[in-house]
Amino acid sequence: MDYVEKSIKDADVILFLGDLENDPQCEKMLKNEYVAEIIAKTNRRKILVLNKADKSNDAFIKELIEKFSSEKIFDAVIPVSSMYKFNIQSIVEAILEYLPSHPKYYEDDIAANETERFFVSEIIREKIFELYKEEIPYSCEVIIEDYKERPGRKDFISAEINVERNSQKGIIIGKMGEAIKKLGSKSRESIEEFLQKEVYLELRVKVAEKWRTNELSLKSFGYNKGLDE
Repeated sequence: MDYVEKSIKDADVILFLGDLENDPQCEKMLKNEYVAEIIAKTNRRKILVLNKADKSNDAFIKELIEKFSSEKIFDAVIPVSSMYKFNIQSIVEAILEYLPSHPKYYEDDIAANETERFFVSEIIREKIFELYKEEIPYSCEVIIEDYKERPGRKDFISAEINVERNSQKGIIIGKMGEAIKKLGSKSRESIEEFLQKEVYLELRVKVAEKWRTNELSLKSFGYNKGLDE
């Protein structure tokens, strides 16, 4: 939540994602204490994105848009279906409309200010979210232990997946190691696509008990970065 607070301070536009299937009136989201505080305290432009429009109907969505528009909490209310790519462009257009004009932060040839290690770890995290269910992805932290560029050979990447319990380690590895093999294969393919070169990816799983509630563990994983700035 410290990261969320810091991000909001730096943001020009804030998007709130509603779920028309599981929270049709967006009551659960808007009554969440963190969300309510953000809405109450920030004067940034706010966009409410109503996802899963395909699970609702036009009359209900129209009524919901009118309701939120009359309350003047959000600057825009946009129904979308991410599954069917419906109305996604409207989100882009709304963001562009509300972004203030100012000098460039970076030159045109700078795509990002993070290292390749960071993107590699995020790709592996992404594949964990895609391949595993329930609490597993949220209990994992990926650390790049070694990254060696090897001219004429595949780059070597060694990544450590930290979980909170032994049972989670077993799930990540899977029966006869099949699950982690699939994770490694999917991750490697995406990493190679991102880096535009072949890599040798080594994955290891380590139990770091209750790391999400351990201050020292959080700091060792970099979660204190910039929070005191």
